[in-house]
Amino acid sequence: MKRGVLVILIVLLALITASGLFAQGQKAPTAKGPEGNFYSEGTKIVEQKITLKGFGSKFSGNAEWDDNMLVWQELEKRTNIRVEWETVVNTEARTKALTLFAANDLPDLFLKNSIHMADVNKFSQTGDLIDLKQFMDAGLMPNFKKAYDSEVNIRIAVTNPDGKIYTLPAYYPDPIDTTRRFMYINETWLKNVGKQKPTTLEEFYDVLRAFRDNDANGNGDPNDEFPLSMDSLAQAEKTARGLSGVDDVFGQPFNVIDGELYQMYTSENMKAAFTFLHTLYSEKLLEQDLFTRGNPEFFARLANNQFGITISLPPADSSQFAVLEPSFGVLGKDKVIWNWKVSPVLTPATFAITSKNKYPRETARWIDYFFSDEGATLIRMGVEGDTYKTNPDGSLSYTDKIKNDPQGVEFAMAKYSFWLQPNVLPGKYTSKVTGALFEGTLVPSCIDIFAPYSTKHAYSFPSLPADLEKERAQLIGEINKYYSESRAAFMTGKLSLDKDWDTYVKNLKNMKIDRLEEIYRVAYGIVKKLL
Repeated sequence: MKRGVLVILIVLLALITASGLFAQGQKAPTAKGPEGNFYSEGTKIVEQKITLKGFGSKFSGNAEWDDNMLVWQELEKRTNIRVEWETVVNTEARTKALTLFAANDLPDLFLKNSIHMADVNKFSQTGDLIDLKQFMDAGLMPNFKKAYDSEVNIRIAVTNPDGKIYTLPAYYPDPIDTTRRFMYINETWLKNVGKQKPTTLEEFYDVLRAFRDNDANGNGDPNDEFPLSMDSLAQAEKTARGLSGVDDVFGQPFNVIDGELYQMYTSENMKAAFTFLHTLYSEKLLEQDLFTRGNPEFFARLANNQFGITISLPPADSSQFAVLEPSFGVLGKDKVIWNWKVSPVLTPATFAITSKNKYPRETARWIDYFFSDEGATLIRMGVEGDTYKTNPDGSLSYTDKIKNDPQGVEFAMAKYSFWLQPNVLPGKYTSKVTGALFEGTLVPSCIDIFAPYSTKHAYSFPSLPADLEKERAQLIGEINKYYSESRAAFMTGKLSLDKDWDTYVKNLKNMKIDRLEEIYRVAYGIVKKLL
């Protein structure tokens, strides 16, 4: 009897000890994994290290994704999972990825923009990609599930027509990351020409003409100023549309009016935008070589103090610029829709697990760490005390070796992390970890100024049935080609807005612009059901 009591006491003691370990967060490994060493919770994923084969899209300027990279080292240390990477430069990564599918020579996972949503839809049907929703539903991806449940744009973007999830997104929930451009004005130039910040269209034109005519940069050459400049023709056109009240729903000129979606290609708002661009171009208020000059020329002029108003600031000293509120809208302040705000899902297809993966559950837990605060901080900021520090108010800043790097913060961090070109980086990245990139710039102050004008309809595009998507792609390709050609012709005066506008509208009707509107209404209907 005494021996029986002793055995019971020993068992109880063992249980109490185990309970104490669990209370301290030490999860015992389950016996369910391929090697019996899988942890279902916590940062550590496996007891015995495993190695995965990954294929990644690497941007030019990023250090090699190898065991010497700081963030990969730390991620391996925390999770006990090592990834052996094959990387291809981003412009060629998708082509190489498709050859791997064709040869049935797949890695365990794809990272960043190696594949597109069209590829995800195709290869999920062939069984080459694994459904991730099963792991989310099983409680193994709690960080992603939290984001998925709270953000409708994630559900719109990554949920396949079959209800499954085969890819994970780049998710940036805060306005500092989802409003892509703002307007800035050169205050030194304003002072030199005796003007104030414009608040109406008439004042806007008046300031630009003063910049053009009065040696605004004060270098003695009255002909080297560019009163207004944009990075590209497409950016000039998009900005003109926004100032004329044309939204950018699903990345195209559509507006939501009284709860329904309407195409704006043939609208009076679009005609006003084209008129605005024609005025700027014909009066030489906008760069005359905008159609031909490239980015090097743009940034050289930007650095050389040749721009009065721009939507991109000099990478070095921007101290003479101030935020320009878009209140001078082409059709008035109340009509402005600042269409540079985009969906917080910057790219939907940034990660996928293939059928070749022997550890899909472990891999799902590994990528879920990217959606945690701790994981996001590691990836975007690096290691505390080395590449970043925590300020007394709880905010984060890069250390001096990062901030003082002559190449700038992004390329400085590219030596330590793989996040260069973050728009295609899987995970959830809040302003706490992205705000450090904008430290000392005008961007934080822009958020509140532009908020009243920003679009309220920045949605991800949902998956459509295959036949409808094929029709949409064909129509949008043909229509946008004609639209772009017409935009340039109206802007330069080759087409007259008075004489040729009706022909432009008729041609778009013949190209089935109304059918395109119908298809986009189907997409918007899917979104409305989820809102």
